[in-house]
Amino acid sequence: MIAKFFPWYSEITRPQKNALFSAWLGYVFDGFDFMLIFYIMYLIKADLGLTDMEGAFLATAAFIGRPFGGALFGLLADKFGRKPLMMWSIVAYSVGTGLSGLASGVIMLTLSRFIVGMGMAGEYACASTYAVESWPKHLKSKASAFLVSGFGIGNIIAAYFMPSFAEAYGWRAAFFCRFATRSFSNLHPGQGS
Repeated sequence: MIAKFFPWYSEITRPQKNALFSAWLGYVFDGFDFMLIFYIMYLIKADLGLTDMEGAFLATAAFIGRPFGGALFGLLADKFGRKPLMMWSIVAYSVGTGLSGLASGVIMLTLSRFIVGMGMAGEYACASTYAVESWPKHLKSKASAFLVSGFGIGNIIAAYFMPSFAEAYGWRAAFFCRFATRSFSNLHPGQGS
């Protein structure tokens, strides 16, 4: 069915599809985890009594963690392989999201968001290389385009579902909900390192 609309799809092997799908799913959760805080910030600010400046700093904590995570996971991926480091980066930002739900104040929440940023950057570095390098040269741009669509889809899911969920169950529950789904992103990717 897919090959009818996308003839090039029949050229892709199962391991190549698995590698791309696993990396794409990581990008979906990246988008969800990263954007979640923006959609529920009003609840966090009200609960923790944060000023606008504190809320803004909290929102940028993941950005601040990204250069550190990209450097760390990138270096480690060259030594230990992209596939295992892709999985560990997903674990890192998922743990950061779970810790966000446990945060008792702005400092712990900021640190947990920093961890989210580190893991996200590691996932970008490892997943994009892992997935795209497994595809045929003439299809790498298609794989890359599909891969980055995951972030936007995760963002849309967070925007659509999480504000009402957080209003009903609390902002901490929104972070726990995402942490509970972490196992879905740990699919077994295709062959390769």
